[in-house]
Amino acid sequence: MAEDIFFLLFSKALSNLKVTAVEISEYLKNIYASHWCTFRDKDEKYPGSFVVADGSYQSTAFQGGVRALCVRAIANRYEGNVLANYYPDVAVKLGFRLKRASLYMKALELKCLRRALNDCSDGSIAIHDGTIYPTISPKSLAGVTEQEVDAILEWLGSLYELYKFAMDHGHVLLGVVKDSHVNYLRSRILVRCIADVDYKLGEAISRERSLKNIASCLREALSASPNDALEEFLREAELMTSDEEVFEICTSEPGFTKPLLLAPQPLYLSEEVKAGTRNWRESRLRSRLESSSLLKPVSGVLDRIYSLPPILMFYWRPWHGYGVYRVDVASWVLNVGLRSDEMEGDRLIDDLDLVEKCRKIVSALNSLSPEPYAVKPLTDADELVRLRRSVYQESYEPVLIDYLRGEGLRAHPTKRARRETVLRGLK
Repeated sequence: MAEDIFFLLFSKALSNLKVTAVEISEYLKNIYASHWCTFRDKDEKYPGSFVVADGSYQSTAFQGGVRALCVRAIANRYEGNVLANYYPDVAVKLGFRLKRASLYMKALELKCLRRALNDCSDGSIAIHDGTIYPTISPKSLAGVTEQEVDAILEWLGSLYELYKFAMDHGHVLLGVVKDSHVNYLRSRILVRCIADVDYKLGEAISRERSLKNIASCLREALSASPNDALEEFLREAELMTSDEEVFEICTSEPGFTKPLLLAPQPLYLSEEVKAGTRNWRESRLRSRLESSSLLKPVSGVLDRIYSLPPILMFYWRPWHGYGVYRVDVASWVLNVGLRSDEMEGDRLIDDLDLVEKCRKIVSALNSLSPEPYAVKPLTDADELVRLRRSVYQESYEPVLIDYLRGEGLRAHPTKRARRETVLRGLK
């Protein structure tokens, strides 16, 4: 009955939807493809010692605004292709309108990865499911509570401890991102193309990472002086797509892109771009964090992270050709003689020696990726650690509620949660 009412309205709404297809010009397809290194080789053997980590969480909201969070994570250590040991952990958090659950999960994943590396020989590979490049939004810091700052510090502190330990022991620290929606590489390539046509305009937008802002600058330039090439770049900047999708479209062979060294993300905030901020130490964001008693510790841990070499990233298509994935690499293993806080912007790398070192990482990733998987040990960790909602509600949540009530908390789930439980039971 309900679908009889709503599906017709859904069809009508679709007919009013405006869709812009992702159409990349042949010229730009060739430009993007020129940054691709065809490569399908894989190590004859699995890496000698490697670890992977993943995590998940579920939560319960109670009447009155209290929220309980159950986080779990695991790191699996392999010797060759044999699981040698696993390092699980669980954290339970409780707070009034508890926020930033994903940060607590990320922190626990990083801690498990760090524990597993303790039992690895120096120079082992450590793979995190997701990015290892920290990003901070000013909006996420506006009006934050002590609890939210605690979550941010737990995440950033765990990231720094893992960075430092991996660097001190020569571990290859990687982040493999299944679905990346960023345009870091595409924006650098586009800025380079614009500079070839209009050097002054290229200089003016050289600090931009946002394609929206690049498009705005192009429209302004074109209103003053029409230019066919810039028109083409404007259409490209306005496309609703990502680096990942672009390289899915523009490449078909296994391989990887030329790498990109990532500057500290705060340098690309609009206020920093407008102010011409040169590096992290001179940034407006850092000054604001330093002037706040609540947020100053965030500045301190970012200072420590940015005192280390930067994260390098590239996109990778496994040897079997299925899918394109973003790979983050802690660049100290590539002997990048640079600190993050020295960088003024992202750097496209054409250095053949560095590209060759990336080939070795790709070869190792290929060896862990039997068809059709990309780094199958990550898939295995995900299956093991995933806390499904039904399992949480049937096993974890009742025990959690009984414990909280035993400690004097009323712990009555919200009316919405009770209603959803009843509705699920009726299906």
